[in-house]
Amino acid sequence: SPDSAIEQVPATYTWNVVDETAPETTIDFGPPAVTGNDSANVSFSASDQDATFECSLNGAPFTVCSSPAGLSALAPGDYEFRVRAVDAVGNRDQTPATHEWTVVERPDTTITLEPQSDTGTTATFEFTSNQPGSTFECSLDAGAFLSCSSPHVIDNLLDGDHTLAVR
Repeated sequence: SPDSAIEQVPATYTWNVVDETAPETTIDFGPPAVTGNDSANVSFSASDQDATFECSLNGAPFTVCSSPAGLSALAPGDYEFRVRAVDAVGNRDQTPATHEWTVVERPDTTITLEPQSDTGTTATFEFTSNQPGSTFECSLDAGAFLSCSSPHVIDNLLDGDHTLAVR
């Protein structure tokens, strides 16, 4: 009979596969290189869908984090965010993904010259910013903000009150 030709106790060998491949970490989104925002969100992912993450800001020890990482109360200065993926068996990405940016103080605009009288259909304004290299936008009478520079001359004004906003 065919059943009598089958070996009753098969030979066996047991072995252990050890995963030694670390996942790769990618930063998908972060703040621009220079920003006036004192908060930031950094989004990241890994080549292993089941990976967890560890993050470090400016060389601090890595701590458990998740994407997106929300950062707040950032003082003006340079920032380096590092993130590394960790797979289910503890393999850590040995080359963390890095994102760098600088937080600058938000500019503050000051109008330094304004029209000297309420007469005339032309008004000249001058303004400065506490941040060198700033560009400006002006809005007349709550209109759209448009690019402008100092000095800023407004012609053909109609009778009545007018308001210039500069940012």
